[in-house]
Amino acid sequence: MQSNRRNHYRILHVQPEAPFEVIRASYRTLMGTLKMHPDLGGDHATAALINQAWEVLSDPAKRAAYDRSLRAAPRGSAAKAAPTGAQAASRAINPLHCPFCDTPKPASITKDTRCKGCSAPLASPPKQDASGKEIFGRRNTSRVIKDLPMTVYANAHAGPLPGKLQDLSISGASFLFSSSVQTGQVLRLFSQDFEALACVVSARRKGTVWTVGATFLTVMFARQKGTVLSAVA
Repeated sequence: MQSNRRNHYRILHVQPEAPFEVIRASYRTLMGTLKMHPDLGGDHATAALINQAWEVLSDPAKRAAYDRSLRAAPRGSAAKAAPTGAQAASRAINPLHCPFCDTPKPASITKDTRCKGCSAPLASPPKQDASGKEIFGRRNTSRVIKDLPMTVYANAHAGPLPGKLQDLSISGASFLFSSSVQTGQVLRLFSQDFEALACVVSARRKGTVWTVGATFLTVMFARQKGTVLSAVA
Protein backbone atom coordinates (compact mmCIF):
# COMPACT_ATOMS: atom_id res chain seq x y z
CA MET A 1 0.00 0.00 0.00
CA GLN A 2 1.28 3.45 -0.85
CA SER A 3 1.74 6.15 1.76
CA ASN A 4 -1.18 8.24 2.97
CA ARG A 5 -0.06 11.25 0.90
CA ARG A 6 -0.07 9.22 -2.35
CA ASN A 7 -2.97 6.84 -1.91
CA HIS A 8 -5.77 8.23 -4.08
CA TYR A 9 -8.53 6.65 -2.00
CA ARG A 10 -7.20 8.15 1.22
CA ILE A 11 -6.71 11.55 -0.40
CA LEU A 12 -10.41 11.59 -1.35
CA HIS A 13 -11.42 10.01 2.00
CA VAL A 14 -13.24 7.06 0.45
CA GLN A 15 -12.89 3.29 0.72
CA PRO A 16 -11.35 1.27 -2.18
CA GLU A 17 -14.73 -0.35 -2.84
CA ALA A 18 -16.62 2.99 -2.95
CA PRO A 19 -18.95 3.46 -5.94
CA PHE A 20 -18.38 6.31 -8.39
CA GLU A 21 -21.20 8.39 -6.89
CA VAL A 22 -19.55 8.41 -3.44
CA ILE A 23 -16.17 9.30 -4.91
CA ARG A 24 -17.70 12.17 -6.89
CA ALA A 25 -19.59 13.46 -3.85
CA SER A 26 -16.46 13.36 -1.71
CA TYR A 27 -14.44 15.19 -4.40
CA ARG A 28 -17.07 17.93 -4.65
CA THR A 29 -17.24 18.23 -0.87
CA LEU A 30 -13.48 18.64 -0.55
CA MET A 31 -13.10 21.15 -3.36
CA GLY A 32 -16.33 23.08 -2.87
CA THR A 33 -17.95 22.72 0.54
CA LEU A 34 -14.63 22.48 2.40
CA LYS A 35 -13.05 25.13 0.11
CA MET A 36 -9.89 23.26 -0.84
CA HIS A 37 -10.04 24.67 -4.37
CA PRO A 38 -7.41 27.43 -4.78
CA ASP A 39 -10.06 29.85 -6.07
CA LEU A 40 -11.83 29.43 -2.71
CA GLY A 41 -8.70 29.90 -0.64
CA GLY A 42 -7.36 26.35 -0.71
CA ASP A 43 -3.74 25.27 -0.88
CA HIS A 44 -2.46 24.64 -4.45
CA ALA A 45 -0.41 21.57 -3.52
CA THR A 46 -3.31 19.92 -1.68
CA ALA A 47 -5.71 20.73 -4.52
CA ALA A 48 -3.28 19.19 -7.01
CA LEU A 49 -3.25 15.91 -5.04
CA ILE A 50 -7.04 15.89 -4.87
CA ASN A 51 -7.37 16.57 -8.61
CA GLN A 52 -4.84 13.86 -9.43
CA ALA A 53 -6.76 11.35 -7.32
CA TRP A 54 -10.04 12.38 -8.94
CA GLU A 55 -8.58 12.08 -12.45
CA VAL A 56 -7.61 8.48 -11.76
CA LEU A 57 -10.58 7.27 -9.72
CA SER A 58 -13.22 8.90 -11.94
CA ASP A 59 -12.01 7.01 -15.00
CA PRO A 60 -12.94 3.28 -14.92
CA ALA A 61 -9.90 2.16 -16.92
CA LYS A 62 -7.42 4.28 -14.93
CA ARG A 63 -9.01 3.19 -11.66
CA ALA A 64 -8.78 -0.50 -12.60
CA ALA A 65 -5.11 -0.10 -13.49
CA TYR A 66 -4.49 1.79 -10.26
CA ASP A 67 -6.21 -0.92 -8.20
CA ARG A 68 -4.00 -3.54 -9.85
CA SER A 69 -0.90 -1.52 -8.96
CA LEU A 70 -1.99 -1.41 -5.31
CA ARG A 71 -2.53 -5.14 -5.18
CA ALA A 72 0.87 -5.71 -6.78
CA ALA A 73 2.73 -3.45 -4.34
CA PRO A 74 5.49 -5.26 -2.40
CA ARG A 75 4.39 -6.42 1.03
CA GLY A 76 7.37 -4.72 2.62
CA SER A 77 6.16 -1.31 1.43
CA ALA A 78 3.46 -1.40 4.09
CA ALA A 79 6.14 -0.77 6.68
CA LYS A 80 6.56 2.75 5.29
CA ALA A 81 2.86 3.57 5.31
CA ALA A 82 1.37 6.13 7.66
CA PRO A 83 0.25 4.72 11.04
CA THR A 84 -3.20 3.21 11.11
CA GLY A 85 -5.77 3.96 13.78
CA ALA A 86 -4.82 0.78 15.62
CA GLN A 87 -1.14 1.73 15.60
CA ALA A 88 -1.89 5.23 16.83
CA ALA A 89 -4.10 3.85 19.58
CA SER A 90 -1.33 1.54 20.78
CA ARG A 91 0.92 4.56 21.09
CA ALA A 92 -1.69 6.38 23.16
CA ILE A 93 -1.28 3.92 26.03
CA ASN A 94 2.48 4.49 26.27
CA PRO A 95 2.84 7.08 29.07
CA LEU A 96 6.43 7.86 28.11
CA HIS A 97 5.76 8.87 24.50
CA CYS A 98 3.65 11.44 22.66
CA PRO A 99 0.42 9.64 21.69
CA PHE A 100 0.44 11.33 18.26
CA CYS A 101 4.02 11.19 16.89
CA ASP A 102 5.62 8.74 19.37
CA THR A 103 8.38 11.16 20.39
CA PRO A 104 9.62 10.49 23.97
CA LYS A 105 8.13 12.88 26.51
CA PRO A 106 10.28 15.09 28.76
CA ALA A 107 10.73 13.96 32.34
CA SER A 108 8.64 16.83 33.70
CA ILE A 109 5.38 18.04 32.11
CA THR A 110 3.57 21.27 32.99
CA LYS A 111 0.38 22.76 31.54
CA ASP A 112 2.49 24.57 28.89
CA THR A 113 4.73 21.64 27.86
CA ARG A 114 4.70 20.74 24.16
CA CYS A 115 6.03 17.71 22.29
CA LYS A 116 9.48 18.26 20.78
CA GLY A 117 8.48 16.19 17.76
CA CYS A 118 5.09 17.57 16.69
CA SER A 119 4.61 20.55 19.08
CA ALA A 120 1.34 19.13 20.42
CA PRO A 121 0.39 19.92 24.03
CA LEU A 122 1.33 17.15 26.47
CA ALA A 123 -0.55 18.14 29.63
CA SER A 124 -3.34 15.79 30.71
CA PRO A 125 -6.94 17.06 30.76
CA PRO A 126 -8.02 18.79 34.00
CA LYS A 127 -10.02 16.86 36.58
CA GLN A 128 -13.60 16.34 35.53
CA ASP A 129 -16.65 17.86 37.18
CA ALA A 130 -18.63 14.89 38.46
CA SER A 131 -21.85 16.96 38.46
CA GLY A 132 -22.05 16.99 34.65
CA LYS A 133 -24.96 15.01 33.19
CA GLU A 134 -24.36 15.35 29.44
CA ILE A 135 -23.04 12.21 27.82
CA PHE A 136 -21.46 11.98 24.36
CA GLY A 137 -19.54 8.82 23.56
CA ARG A 138 -17.67 8.14 26.80
CA ARG A 139 -17.73 11.67 28.18
CA ASN A 140 -19.71 12.45 31.30
CA THR A 141 -18.97 16.14 31.89
CA SER A 142 -20.76 19.42 31.22
CA ARG A 143 -20.37 20.53 27.65
CA VAL A 144 -20.67 23.78 25.72
CA ILE A 145 -22.41 23.82 22.36
CA LYS A 146 -20.17 25.24 19.63
CA ASP A 147 -20.39 25.96 15.92
CA LEU A 148 -16.82 26.87 15.03
CA PRO A 149 -14.27 25.92 12.38
CA MET A 150 -11.42 23.68 13.48
CA THR A 151 -8.41 21.90 12.02
CA VAL A 152 -7.80 18.16 12.24
CA TYR A 153 -4.65 16.12 11.60
CA ALA A 154 -5.52 12.44 11.12
CA ASN A 155 -1.93 11.33 11.75
CA ALA A 156 1.55 12.77 12.11
CA HIS A 157 2.33 12.30 8.41
CA ALA A 158 -0.83 13.78 6.87
CA GLY A 159 -1.66 17.41 6.13
CA PRO A 160 -4.37 19.43 7.89
CA LEU A 161 -8.06 19.01 7.06
CA PRO A 162 -10.97 21.24 8.08
CA GLY A 163 -13.62 20.20 10.58
CA LYS A 164 -16.50 21.87 12.41
CA LEU A 165 -16.62 21.83 16.20
CA GLN A 166 -20.06 20.97 17.58
CA ASP A 167 -19.56 20.80 21.33
CA LEU A 168 -16.76 20.93 23.84
CA SER A 169 -16.08 19.87 27.43
CA ILE A 170 -12.95 19.69 29.54
CA SER A 171 -12.64 15.99 28.68
CA GLY A 172 -13.48 15.86 24.97
CA ALA A 173 -15.27 17.23 21.93
CA SER A 174 -17.55 16.29 19.06
CA PHE A 175 -17.14 17.63 15.55
CA LEU A 176 -18.01 17.13 11.89
CA PHE A 177 -15.28 15.79 9.64
CA SER A 178 -15.10 14.76 5.97
CA SER A 179 -12.64 11.92 6.53
CA SER A 180 -13.27 8.36 7.64
CA VAL A 181 -11.82 7.75 11.11
CA GLN A 182 -11.62 4.68 13.31
CA THR A 183 -12.49 4.13 16.94
CA GLY A 184 -9.22 4.28 18.87
CA GLN A 185 -7.50 6.54 16.34
CA VAL A 186 -5.51 9.46 17.78
CA LEU A 187 -6.13 12.88 16.19
CA ARG A 188 -4.55 16.27 16.64
CA LEU A 189 -7.20 19.00 16.99
CA PHE A 190 -7.02 22.80 16.79
CA SER A 191 -9.67 25.48 17.34
CA GLN A 192 -9.79 28.98 18.79
CA ASP A 193 -10.72 27.42 22.15
CA PHE A 194 -8.17 24.64 22.50
CA GLU A 195 -5.41 22.42 21.12
CA ALA A 196 -5.53 18.72 21.92
CA LEU A 197 -4.58 15.17 21.13
CA ALA A 198 -7.76 13.14 21.22
CA CYS A 199 -8.79 9.50 20.89
CA VAL A 200 -11.84 8.74 18.73
CA VAL A 201 -14.57 7.03 20.77
CA SER A 202 -17.39 7.23 18.22
CA ALA A 203 -17.73 7.94 14.50
CA ARG A 204 -21.06 8.02 12.68
CA ARG A 205 -21.30 8.56 8.94
CA LYS A 206 -24.01 10.71 7.34
CA GLY A 207 -23.50 11.02 3.59
CA THR A 208 -19.93 12.20 3.02
CA VAL A 209 -19.59 13.69 6.52
CA TRP A 210 -18.69 11.97 9.80
CA THR A 211 -19.84 13.00 13.25
CA VAL A 212 -16.89 12.22 15.51
CA GLY A 213 -16.78 12.03 19.30
CA ALA A 214 -13.33 12.13 20.87
CA THR A 215 -11.92 12.14 24.38
CA PHE A 216 -8.85 14.23 25.17
CA LEU A 217 -5.55 12.52 25.90
CA THR A 218 -3.77 15.86 26.25
CA VAL A 219 -5.14 19.39 25.98
CA MET A 220 -4.27 23.08 26.22
CA PHE A 221 -7.30 25.38 26.57
CA ALA A 222 -7.55 29.04 25.68
CA ARG A 223 -8.08 31.09 28.83
CA GLN A 224 -11.70 32.10 28.43
CA LYS A 225 -14.11 32.72 31.29
CA GLY A 226 -17.81 32.07 31.54
CA THR A 227 -17.59 28.68 29.82
CA VAL A 228 -16.38 25.20 30.64
CA LEU A 229 -12.92 26.48 29.69
CA SER A 230 -12.78 28.63 32.84
CA ALA A 231 -12.10 25.41 34.74
CA VAL A 232 -8.51 25.53 33.53
CA ALA A 233 -7.99 29.30 33.67
